[in-house]
Amino acid sequence: MILIFASDHAGLPLKQKIIKWLGAHKDISFVDVGSTVPRSTDDYPVFAAAGARAVRDTRCAKGIFICGSGVGMAIVANRFLGVRAVSAESVDVVRCACREDYVNVLVLGARIVTYAKAQKIIKTFLQTSPSPAKRHLKRIRLIDQLST
Repeated sequence: MILIFASDHAGLPLKQKIIKWLGAHKDISFVDVGSTVPRSTDDYPVFAAAGARAVRDTRCAKGIFICGSGVGMAIVANRFLGVRAVSAESVDVVRCACREDYVNVLVLGARIVTYAKAQKIIKTFLQTSPSPAKRHLKRIRLIDQLST
């Protein structure tokens, strides 16, 4: 599995902890599109767009994006065809989003979720498979049609 990471300055410390934690998994490759240094002048749309492009253009990739609230990066990521991002604060939301909405980008709010909570949410994101139910596939196609 390939994981694309993106963050702004607010999400950088949490992103670094998560990459270190997930680094023990030999079956996961990482691509970090930034930010890599803490600069309060960083603009989250730049990093979210870079991350969304990387997810869109990399076969079988998923993304984990982190900003202050988790909202801004999700808004940006969802503007890219084929990218389905969820800003999540709970395992239940992520499980539902992965199963029913085929989410491929998880956005976390570093000012909202703790590291321990982020770990639980990420585990769920990485382990939950999309439902094969036709109604969900139909809805994904409808979403993609809206993006054209």
